[in-house]
Amino acid sequence: MSRFLDGLVRHADGLLLVLSVVLGLWLFYLLLLVAPLKPNMAWAQLALNPHRFWTVLAHWGDGGLSLYRAHFAYDHVLALLYGAWGALMVARSGLFNRVGTRWRWLAAALLPAAALFDLLENAMHLYLLGLPEAASVAAVAILAVAPAPPGAWQVPLAGGFSLCKWLLILAFAGWLVWRALRRWWPVWAPELELRVPPLVVLVVFAAAMIWADQALPEWRVTWRGPLVWAATGLLVLAGAAMALVGVQAFQRANTCVNPMTPEATSHLVATGIYLRTRNPMYLGMALVQTGGAIWLSHPLAGLMVPLFMLYLDRFQVVPEERAMAARFGPAFRLYCEQVPRWL
Repeated sequence: MSRFLDGLVRHADGLLLVLSVVLGLWLFYLLLLVAPLKPNMAWAQLALNPHRFWTVLAHWGDGGLSLYRAHFAYDHVLALLYGAWGALMVARSGLFNRVGTRWRWLAAALLPAAALFDLLENAMHLYLLGLPEAASVAAVAILAVAPAPPGAWQVPLAGGFSLCKWLLILAFAGWLVWRALRRWWPVWAPELELRVPPLVVLVVFAAAMIWADQALPEWRVTWRGPLVWAATGLLVLAGAAMALVGVQAFQRANTCVNPMTPEATSHLVATGIYLRTRNPMYLGMALVQTGGAIWLSHPLAGLMVPLFMLYLDRFQVVPEERAMAARFGPAFRLYCEQVPRWL
């Protein structure tokens, strides 16, 4: 037994690589398997009352219910895979080497704990699906409207297990990303500066907003009244006008408009709209994107707006200001003190 454990330790790095590949492929296959389920399977997993749980299952139909029953065999294996992967990732990736021993143990326990909650959630749902009353979709549809459907405590308990699972997974993912950024950000960040034109960045984030809206339509707020129309139109028009005024101010000053070469700027423009904001073109783009997010009425679309601004702020505005400070010196620093970067 000791030889086996010693060999496992020696080959842990290779095991982590193999496990990462297997986990990725297994997860991809499982996502393809349950993709036909509409509404999304998460609605059943996070249901906290029996009526909601049976209603979701009734919407799936006979094929969807059979698919949901079949997915558990793969989901059990997935839980074991990501639980082991999380523990190995903390132990062997090197990202947590500078974390205290207690915190490393905590990080290593997050995904195994999530896997345990995942298995408990599956056990509750398998119990509910095994009830004679849930033998067919027709029976499930009756349960959805029954005064007292089965699962009075099992459904909330399963939903609680699922919620704990997702919170632990998100905690581990956030911690892992944070450790990776702490390690590699100083190397990556300079390489990303002034690499992607802001208009391309805007298009990418707009595409991400549309993808989120199409991928999770059940999260969408479907009501679009006159207020939504008015807010969308006002923001899009105001943003486009602000960006255009910013470009025209640069053209009148006969200075470089290309955002990828700020060092080629020949004049410091500090008049007109540039007395209100230092970046009217980028602020205008953000307003246009905000209008699009309001029109889509999707929470993930709304999240793209601050992410877009954060990207521009770090990888476009900061290097631009560094180049401007090097070219115009005290005049630009005084301008920065008097005029805000955004608003």
